[in-house]
Amino acid sequence: MSEKFDFSFRVLSAISGPLRVEILKLLSRRKFLSFTEMMYELGMTPKTDAGKFAYHLNQLREANLVLSDEKTGKYFLSPLGERVVDFLWLLEDFGRREFGEIFVRTSKLKIERFDRSKIAEALKREAEVPQDLAEEIAREAEERLFKLKVKYLTAPLIREFVNAILLEKGFEEYRHSLTRLGLPVYDVSQLIKTAGEKTLFPNPELARGLAGDSVFEQYLLLKVLPRKIADAHLSGKIHIPRANYWILKPYGIQHNLAFLLNEKLSLNDAGSIFNPLIPPENVNDVPLYLYNLLTLFDTHFSSAQSIDFFNIFLAPFFKSINHEKIKNILKKIIELLNMVERKTTITFNLEFSIPKFLESEPAIGFKGKEDGTYGEYENESRSILRALIEIFKEKSSNNLPYIQPQLIFKIREVDKYMEEIDKILELSLETGQPLFANLTLDWQLPNTNYSATIHRLGTSFRGDWKTDTIGTGYMDWIAINMVRIAITAKGDDNRFFEKLEDAINCAVQAFLIKREEIRKRVSLNRLLPLLNLKIDGSPYFMEETASYSICYTGLPEAIQIHTSSHLSEEDAIDFLTKVLKNSYELVKKIAEEKNLRLNVMETPSIGPSFRFLKLDSSIFRDYKYIIPPLYSTGIIPIKSDLSVSEKAKLVGKVNVYLKGGQILNIDLDEELKNPSLSEIRKLTGTILASNVGLFAYTRSLTYCLNCKNLFKGILNICPVCNQDTEKIAYNTRLTGTYMFIHARKVEQDILDFLTRSKLMKWS
Repeated sequence: MSEKFDFSFRVLSAISGPLRVEILKLLSRRKFLSFTEMMYELGMTPKTDAGKFAYHLNQLREANLVLSDEKTGKYFLSPLGERVVDFLWLLEDFGRREFGEIFVRTSKLKIERFDRSKIAEALKREAEVPQDLAEEIAREAEERLFKLKVKYLTAPLIREFVNAILLEKGFEEYRHSLTRLGLPVYDVSQLIKTAGEKTLFPNPELARGLAGDSVFEQYLLLKVLPRKIADAHLSGKIHIPRANYWILKPYGIQHNLAFLLNEKLSLNDAGSIFNPLIPPENVNDVPLYLYNLLTLFDTHFSSAQSIDFFNIFLAPFFKSINHEKIKNILKKIIELLNMVERKTTITFNLEFSIPKFLESEPAIGFKGKEDGTYGEYENESRSILRALIEIFKEKSSNNLPYIQPQLIFKIREVDKYMEEIDKILELSLETGQPLFANLTLDWQLPNTNYSATIHRLGTSFRGDWKTDTIGTGYMDWIAINMVRIAITAKGDDNRFFEKLEDAINCAVQAFLIKREEIRKRVSLNRLLPLLNLKIDGSPYFMEETASYSICYTGLPEAIQIHTSSHLSEEDAIDFLTKVLKNSYELVKKIAEEKNLRLNVMETPSIGPSFRFLKLDSSIFRDYKYIIPPLYSTGIIPIKSDLSVSEKAKLVGKVNVYLKGGQILNIDLDEELKNPSLSEIRKLTGTILASNVGLFAYTRSLTYCLNCKNLFKGILNICPVCNQDTEKIAYNTRLTGTYMFIHARKVEQDILDFLTRSKLMKWS
């Protein structure tokens, strides 16, 4: 036998055993391994299989296919071994193509032959895996899949195999990028089954939308946010609201109605083929125009749309129109806005007279033409104000208070407009819907507006009411779990403030990411074309002046835990003031550094309260005796023995630090015990003088969907027809927004809160 033939025979003989082939492949993938490491990788036990494994390894060494490092004891492939393994891969590829084809159902709904190179391409494209590593992982995935002897694969299954290999090799970041987002089959089935139970207007689009929401929430937490921020949200340290919309839409807008009434809303710049929305050409066009306008913008914001100076900017369109016709036209607007369940809360900010800074501004009328100045439309603006009050007092055709829009009455003077204020207070006593913005205060001037979601825009950012309060809005908010901070601080002030600062920094990082993502949506993806409308060469929605709000959920409870004092006691009030003052200074510093309109405000939703409570109750089981039954959204505890005047005083004391917005919410059913008009008028005067910026008198109502009767208070059963919560709905205010809540269609947490909060005690 020739030497050349003997060499080939030795090589072929060495690779004739399946175990020896597996050893070569393993060393090809892992490069350097010890004797024991190889055994474990191949599923062998050193105690029982060492002799067998040593025999096969020696065969490879004698054939000069495997070498060892004397210093480390590690084994590796020789140059010859590498060539042999390459040949083995080629041989296996040929065999699989010819005799062992596997078909794959792809994500594009095609049936294709399995191709390892597509795995490597996906790894490079989606996770930026280096070429060599991508090919190695693809080859290993192929081997595992063929060993299963599966004839028909799906793309998700292949992805799971690849992700498992990435995890085994410690490439967790690559695995995050490659993760498939979506819902299990069971979850989709449940979603279809239950989607209609969570809305007043069920429709098939809701189920599809909920599935999409899940994907975008997962995408945010897995791909967009840094691990620290995503973990902070998931663990309940912070709460990112509407994670499904975080990278897609801003939270809300304060419209510049004068501009929208002046210009054609053209989407041509965004490549749209749709016709522009033409401003009204006569007074009868006004209702449909406003409805279409708000519906268009409904797609661009996740939660809120507000219109400042509503009755003033609309006044030129009602020039010389009698009060009854004004009322009829406005009623059409209100009915259109209440026709379906809207994605955003609509708020109208209303003025009792023309503010001085608006008096000389050109008034925009029909066809965008100037028609005098706004100062000339005092009578029309007041007629619009009175008409809206009358419409809301009459309620809807089914005997329900109107939910859209929310009405905020901006009080700049008191004595001059007592007749209108009395009518609004009567509406408050009956339905609890109106909100009051106190602009008699110096820090609210020259202009401040609010959304019913409690968000506030004042003129202190750039000092110009045109850029600071209209044509901009609220980019978003993040809640911080203050109870968690208090529990983990264990009474140490320094630790308390360290943890609070860390949470604030997490929120700011998330805000900076949102800012960049929204800029991409506007300029690159063109998903928000209406925000590219131009006013004097600038975008209609001024993103750089939009606010970012940090919200302290459970703050009064955290103060009580940390100080062992109630908010009626001096120690607690002093520490509350210290927390807000320190936060205000820190936030102001960060805002200047990051060029953000950053502020602290009351939590605009009850959702984080429920979520934080659930998570803390499971994490801090040894602290159940100090965890409150619910976390408050503002500085006033959910259940408090403070009188209304004491609450007003406390809110007024800290308002200087909460310029992002807070509300004094007075429960007419619980706190005032059905006051008369004269009593509530006197109380209003006291509140206006106590530095409170926004307040409301909430009247909770129970509505029976069966007999259409409306009752005061929160009831579990209809007093007339005995229907239970299946046919019961509530009109009430949980935070700032006045809401219609179907008892059967809300989360149990909210229902429990409505029906039990009046009995809640915590000490």
